[in-house]
Amino acid sequence: MNYHHLSSVLCTCLLMLFTNSVHATLVDNGGGLIYDTDLNITWLADANSGSNRDWDAAVSWAAGLTVGGVSNWRLPTADSCTTSHCTGEFNHLFYDELGGSTGTQNTGNVGLFSNIQGVYWTGEQRDATSAWVFYFGNGSLAGTRSWADKPGDVSVWAVHDGDISAVPLPAAVWLFGSGLLGLIGLSRRR
Repeated sequence: MNYHHLSSVLCTCLLMLFTNSVHATLVDNGGGLIYDTDLNITWLADANSGSNRDWDAAVSWAAGLTVGGVSNWRLPTADSCTTSHCTGEFNHLFYDELGGSTGTQNTGNVGLFSNIQGVYWTGEQRDATSAWVFYFGNGSLAGTRSWADKPGDVSVWAVHDGDISAVPLPAAVWLFGSGLLGLIGLSRRR
């Protein structure tokens, strides 16, 4: 038996086992949580769980939210970018993850989310009396950032840094992986 060939096959199997999940960018973690692997943030699956509020109440609501045993949520960011590969969290979700395009109602893969609204507060103030909003699905303004007066009622969607409901790999997977590594080590000895 060719042990070098065996170790190559085992390495390939191990690589395939652990890279299957790498290609997904939005992961349904259950419990109403959607993880974005590109930005390392977790979205609430209910895109209107904060209802409509003024900006100060929206910021307070997100900061006091506890979901999945984790507190200190926040409002997402947005920038003026209107294409894919934007740095704003709303922009990235709209263009890169859900396949939206400027000026059209988002028709992408919104199935992971429920209750998507037209306009959302961002966590960023424009000035003392206004804050930035992101138009998620509002006709010609869809996919753009604008501003609104802070006392106005706008939809609220919360996000949290990191994967707050990371599910550890089952023990069987770790056992399988360590067994493969042991076989590779044994084959190298010979």
